[in-house]
Amino acid sequence: MNTLFTIGYSYHTLQTFLNNLRQHGITAVADVRSQPYSRFKPEFNREGLSTFLKKN
Repeated sequence: MNTLFTIGYSYHTLQTFLNNLRQHGITAVADVRSQPYSRFKPEFNREGLSTFLKKN
């Protein structure tokens, strides 16, 4: 059986977000937001998040 995890970034930093992924052994992320941008946490915009995850 496969497990599907969901995760929100809420008030997390990018590092905390990454730590949560690593803690659960998550190696792939699908951004399914209809508008993959955040006014309040611009580091979680699609491009920035993608770049950060590829580097880490």
